[in-house]
Amino acid sequence: GATLDWPLSAANARRMAQQTLVGREIVGGAAEGSVLYADTGLSFWGGCDPQTGVIVDHTHPLHNECVCGRVLAIPNGRGSCTGSQVVLELLLNGVAPAALLLRTPDVILSLGVIVAEELFGHSIPIVSLGDSFDRLEAHTHAAVAGSTVICGAGPLPPAPRSFSTADERLAASALQLEPEERAMLAGERGRAARVAMRVVARAAEVCDAERLLRISQAHIDGCTYIGPGGLRFARELVALGGRVAVPTTLNSNSVDRRRWRAMGVPASLGEPSEALGQAYLDLGASLSFTCSPYLLPSAPRLGEHVAWGESNAVVFANSVLGARTLKYADYLDICAALVGRAPAAGAHLDEHRHATLVLDASALVAAGLPAASADAFWPTLGYACGNLAQTRVPALTGIAHLRPTRDELKAFAAAFGTSGAAALFHIVGVTPEAADLQTALGAAGSGEGVETLRLSPEHFASAWRTLDSGAPSSGGHDDGGNCGDGGGGGGGGGSGGGS
Repeated sequence: GATLDWPLSAANARRMAQQTLVGREIVGGAAEGSVLYADTGLSFWGGCDPQTGVIVDHTHPLHNECVCGRVLAIPNGRGSCTGSQVVLELLLNGVAPAALLLRTPDVILSLGVIVAEELFGHSIPIVSLGDSFDRLEAHTHAAVAGSTVICGAGPLPPAPRSFSTADERLAASALQLEPEERAMLAGERGRAARVAMRVVARAAEVCDAERLLRISQAHIDGCTYIGPGGLRFARELVALGGRVAVPTTLNSNSVDRRRWRAMGVPASLGEPSEALGQAYLDLGASLSFTCSPYLLPSAPRLGEHVAWGESNAVVFANSVLGARTLKYADYLDICAALVGRAPAAGAHLDEHRHATLVLDASALVAAGLPAASADAFWPTLGYACGNLAQTRVPALTGIAHLRPTRDELKAFAAAFGTSGAAALFHIVGVTPEAADLQTALGAAGSGEGVETLRLSPEHFASAWRTLDSGAPSSGGHDDGGNCGDGGGGGGGGGSGGGS
């Protein structure tokens, strides 16, 4: 092999320190830049300013860092379904990361890039690295091409520009479409249906779905105005002749559509917000504008497949109603509504609804925290559980005797959806798919191999301190990642109110 001169030159030392990681190509592309690494998931909505690219979530390790032009390495997204809107705005504003490296595939973050690529010609590579993700912490720079990531110290030469196209990844995937779905993808059911089916199919490929399933209804989170990109997207669907194929409700709009002028809302926000709401009405959605669609007469029943955005509503629907929905990213929600289909993946499937983590809350009860913290107990507990669970589905034990009310379960679900990435929780003896722990665990009913964590008063106190910190934002708003998604974050605000 080649020999290296001694003492080592700086260039040879860098070459020796380089590592090549191979992961899964989520969105193809090539990029190079300095690594911005954290081992904590990030909610882009409420966590990253779409105008500047600065991370404004004061609870996050990367607070005040700028993602623009960096290779952003985070294990996963978390919190709001609106993260996809923020990713699109970052791309259109020219302040997006150069690339996104994840531990696990994330549909919400991927959707922003997919829509930017499909409709606006902007994209960045996304790679899921699995357990190799942790190795990024030791490196300052990375070059990405397709599924390959070369990382090291100091600027790196561009990786070989070898990556696949969206069509190539779809063709190589396990996804099998029915004749009607293939007709939509081919444009035989109209231009809007073709765009929507491409987005749904690409999301299904990210989820490793082998098929699509029919949904009975949809709830659209994307009618919250984040920036001009979201309005352009909705208007494009209207211009293409889009019309929802299933009953569809709308999340809270960013302003009171009738009174925003009288309330002193500036036209720079009021006019595009009103136009965005109108665009979704023009697509056939109903005049609902609520982030709590589970309170409507149309709320889904046990086992019903729906496509809901709005993270607090998703978590409540899955966990408390027993309906079945992914945490649908903004844009994916309306695309599913336009074609009446959704990926057969995640919480839609039995095998992904079983608990993979047990959280024992009996020590919190023994410490008297339910009574001592009064109305704050359930949202604080939800935030702590979401933070511990992240992508895992937890089963809570030791609290069934508290008999939480519907409002307390709403508060828990909203906070759980803020700090975690999972779309579902179980409370043993309370929620419909957890009559007992064995039922909640499903095939792992014995509990063997399933981690059990005992929630301590310190877990609860840590969540309380995070929610009660009141740290000022460095720009924009700072809501702990769930503004407009039902509250439960570190400060509330926005158009939501599900908790």
